[in-house]
Amino acid sequence: MGHYGPAFRLMILTGQRRGEVIGLDWSELRREGSRWDLPAERSKNGRPHLIPLSKQAIALLDAVACEKDWPSHGLVFLSSYGTRLSAFSKVKEKWDAMIVRKMRSAEESAVLAPRRIHDIRRTVATGMQALQIRMEIIESVLNHLSGTKSGIVGVYQCYPYQEEKRQAMKQWGRHIKKLTAS
Repeated sequence: MGHYGPAFRLMILTGQRRGEVIGLDWSELRREGSRWDLPAERSKNGRPHLIPLSKQAIALLDAVACEKDWPSHGLVFLSSYGTRLSAFSKVKEKWDAMIVRKMRSAEESAVLAPRRIHDIRRTVATGMQALQIRMEIIESVLNHLSGTKSGIVGVYQCYPYQEEKRQAMKQWGRHIKKLTAS
């Protein structure tokens, strides 16, 4: 699946939107500081967003860069034609078929509930909630302005939760590593 697999994995590891991940440029990444600086013009809510990167996310980016130094610019995830990833509905069909095959080989029920790629964000939020990460931290990781940051709260409470987000992403990365190791 080329770079689609790593793009999906980065969505899972960071909880960021599909468009933000597939549009990720190497220039937005900071190995020192382990972070992704999403510029306002690429963010759905029009605000810059600093995403702490777990060790697992850094390792994934290292693999995409072929274990070399990260390039200084250019799209991180490219199609086999060297262009921006697209045709997600076709890729999702292949992904779903692969999951059903694995379920069958594990002798599990091979009924896959309807879902969309955007459901990855719901899964991340729910998983972080199960890890007892505070709701306002999850909202901040997802770059949501609604929920805990809506209305008057969003006007007066501007603390960015950077260290709390970093700890949450570390905890989430370790959780994903445990899940994929089994």
